[in-house]
Amino acid sequence: MLHTAFVIHDDVIDGDHLRRGRLNVSGAFAGEAREGHLPEPSVQRYADAAGILAGDLALMTATRMIATCGVEQEIIGRLLDLLDEAVHTSATGELADVRFGLGLELEPVVGATVRVAALKTASYSFELPLRVAAVLADAPPATVAALGEIGHCLGVGFQLLDDLLGVFGDESRTGKSALSDLREGKATALIAHARSTPSWTALDGLVGDRRLDRSGAARARAALTECGARDAVQDLADHYLDRALRIALRSRLSTTLADALTDLVDDIRTTATDALVPVPDVGEEAS
Repeated sequence: MLHTAFVIHDDVIDGDHLRRGRLNVSGAFAGEAREGHLPEPSVQRYADAAGILAGDLALMTATRMIATCGVEQEIIGRLLDLLDEAVHTSATGELADVRFGLGLELEPVVGATVRVAALKTASYSFELPLRVAAVLADAPPATVAALGEIGHCLGVGFQLLDDLLGVFGDESRTGKSALSDLREGKATALIAHARSTPSWTALDGLVGDRRLDRSGAARARAALTECGARDAVQDLADHYLDRALRIALRSRLSTTLADALTDLVDDIRTTATDALVPVPDVGEEAS
């Protein structure tokens, strides 16, 4: 439910009416407004209002689910503290992401984009669930902390791979456009790395072009591959996923938990690998 809330709000912030190729909450209500023959500014206002309210309701539902989950009050208090921390951290990351997109910050370097990924995504999608599970299992504080570190690394690695899929993914597998991140000029590690190379001159007129077509996207993908950005982000994602496993090993987690984390890392890697367009086919994929 928390993930649903953040996804709905993220779509409102980005002005997106589609998610995974289907109408999202804002898109559905925008369609209703258009059927009522409202002018486009009113359509957008209605769609945004619906998205904001739906996200708020989902967030409140997530809070209520924890507050009424039936465990001891002391445990509920700890869980609510974890939820509160994750919500505030993710909101900080979301705003930082928007600032980068609007040019209110200096052009982001790779390290800055990783920090945003940790704040915006890893905090609630991986760290929070692992820490909550540890608290519910009455794990010692050291285990709760270790799982938080592991979740941080898993979340960053996952987001880096997701950023790759946003540009190099097979749309039939990912369910999302391989054009939108390039058109938006999204401040990802992929773009940050490319900015630091001589190849940026070939990309500057393509990244952030709202009218970018598939031919232009193919040129952008080729340049991102040739300048080493694709490989660099893949290597960085592998670094964080491997680091998660190293932390699990040194933390002496139970065999069952360690095996589950290993399987999760394998699933993250396999899913991304299967959906990425092979390097030699990048140009063909966008033609």
